[in-house]
Amino acid sequence: AALVPREEKMEKIRVLIKNTGYRSALHDSVTLQPDCICSVLTGEGENGDEIQLPAGETLTVTADSPLFGSGDRIRIEPGIQTGHISLTNVERAQGIPSYRGSLELVKSEDKIAVINEVLLEEYLYAVVPSEMPASYPLEALKSQAVCARTYAYSKMCRAGLPSYGAHVDDSAGFQVYNNIEENAETTRAVKETKGEVLYYQNELAQTYYYSTSCGYGTDVEIWGNADAESCPYLMAQAINSGNMDLTIRAGQSDGALAVMAPMSDQARILTDETAFAGFLLEEQLSFYEREEPWYRWIYSVDRLDEEAFSAAIAERYA
Repeated sequence: AALVPREEKMEKIRVLIKNTGYRSALHDSVTLQPDCICSVLTGEGENGDEIQLPAGETLTVTADSPLFGSGDRIRIEPGIQTGHISLTNVERAQGIPSYRGSLELVKSEDKIAVINEVLLEEYLYAVVPSEMPASYPLEALKSQAVCARTYAYSKMCRAGLPSYGAHVDDSAGFQVYNNIEENAETTRAVKETKGEVLYYQNELAQTYYYSTSCGYGTDVEIWGNADAESCPYLMAQAINSGNMDLTIRAGQSDGALAVMAPMSDQARILTDETAFAGFLLEEQLSFYEREEPWYRWIYSVDRLDEEAFSAAIAERYA
């Protein structure tokens, strides 16, 4: 039984940091370097110990490190609130990433899981520039900040990775975190929307977002087991009003944009393979995403191992 004498503030999020290339949740070894003095808390209970790690000094930890002592957990806490800890064994688009907040190293058999516990708002400082170019207009960045905060808060209420003791990881499996370094404009967007989240009928809204569409959006049925009526605010519709003949269901108009232009009598139903293939082959010069690298793309191989390909697709789907 647990007694909660006060309402939890829900200020901090726990992020599982994956290794280089986001290939695994576990690290063979962890090398860290703080920019301020840090406390390294080792062991558990009365057998625990605390050592000081000076600023600029490097510490490498493996699963058999004596620092774990009788426990399976090491916690590194900066001596100042603005301190950062670099993980030099990890590479991201920005190079070597550094993290606000504390780091927890958890022994898992012969490897180590790394969990960054950080204030939610400071977490967003490193999410927004990783999910949207900082060169975008401020209002777009602010919208991204609200969506990212709503998503993160929903995972804090219902953890996405309970087996690791984490709410989210730092990959596209949740939200990309600290792949691109913090930026003044994206940090401003976070600060100007501080604490703002989106609700629908007293529930946190599912504020999913994507980098590039094919020219047509989708609703929650993209996941196969969800009912579109459960999230009516996520609408499947053409991205611009010049393509209102596109639809995904016969006899159905395209949501809010339908008031701008009535659906054509010759509607193209994109769930039909022939119609969708034809749509993808169109040049669509009016679509404002046409310059994005993922808007239309082709991948060619000299030889396709159909059995291996089918197995990979099945594994990915699962």
